[in-house]
Amino acid sequence: MKFNNRIKRLIWLISGGVTIFVLLLLDFYQCPVKLLFHIPCPGCGMSRAFIAILQLRLVDAFNLNILSIPLFIGLAIVGTLLVLDVALSTDYSDRILYFKLSKVHYVILFGLTLLSWTMNIIRGV
Repeated sequence: MKFNNRIKRLIWLISGGVTIFVLLLLDFYQCPVKLLFHIPCPGCGMSRAFIAILQLRLVDAFNLNILSIPLFIGLAIVGTLLVLDVALSTDYSDRILYFKLSKVHYVILFGLTLLSWTMNIIRGV
């Protein structure tokens, strides 16, 4: 792995670590979409859900946003691969980060986003 790529991955790792630290410290966050339009967006509750996952309150996380657990697992996998890439000078994370999505993938992602948005509106997250 090139030195430049290794630095880039290290920056991603540090950014992710800082983000997790800030999420653990935050006690309040308001979604800008909800503030402006008074309806929750598909990602509403995600920050609180990630905090709940980090505190091992998985049911609460699922209730806050149904996509939080799969997204958290995906981010954890990419984070682990980034650590391996920096430590072992490999490029495992490139296989996931540069994966080409097909039309079927986009339809599934759109459907999940729509489902999350509908659930957030119904529950008033």
